[in-house]
Amino acid sequence: MALSRYEQKNAFVLPKVVNMRRGTPFWDLLSAKDVESTIIRIPCAYPPDKVKGRMLSGVGVPDLRGALARPRLFDA
Repeated sequence: MALSRYEQKNAFVLPKVVNMRRGTPFWDLLSAKDVESTIIRIPCAYPPDKVKGRMLSGVGVPDLRGALARPRLFDA
């Protein structure tokens, strides 16, 4: 199950993240009705959409290396 995919034209251009979400999210419906909203940590919300209000992406945000769900072990 992919939340997003990367498109890269060539090795010299940064990849573009494309959201694989289907349907119309409710924040788009609110923005269309000119209702301001705050969207926080919703899965499949990366890259953030332009909304009337604020949006903080949730599950599905890539790490600094651009990978999703890469396991890490932090041992003390």
